[in-house]
Amino acid sequence: MDFATTQSGPDTIRFDANVDWSSNPIEIVTPLPVLENDSTVILGDFDDSKIPQIEIKDKNGDLLQAFVITSEFNVIQGLVFNNFQSGDALKISGPDAHDNVVTRCYFGS
Repeated sequence: MDFATTQSGPDTIRFDANVDWSSNPIEIVTPLPVLENDSTVILGDFDDSKIPQIEIKDKNGDLLQAFVITSEFNVIQGLVFNNFQSGDALKISGPDAHDNVVTRCYFGS
């Protein structure tokens, strides 16, 4: 994420299919970088099974958001957001935040 947000132009973030993601959620204690660059694609459904395979979990349950999107034409696909008790897991906001797609994601406890 840090690399993608510091580079100009479109980026695609993929996850390693060789990791057992079902037992290894990504536990965050601070928000992820704001998606300010247009056309960033985050693919959590790495085998195109149409089932979310990457879990983003608020480790302490106190974050307002995991992702904030302030740019256009981004795609968030195949992620599970869990334990975001203090706010929204995903926020799309601002005058340039249009034509974004969130698909095949679960928003849970």
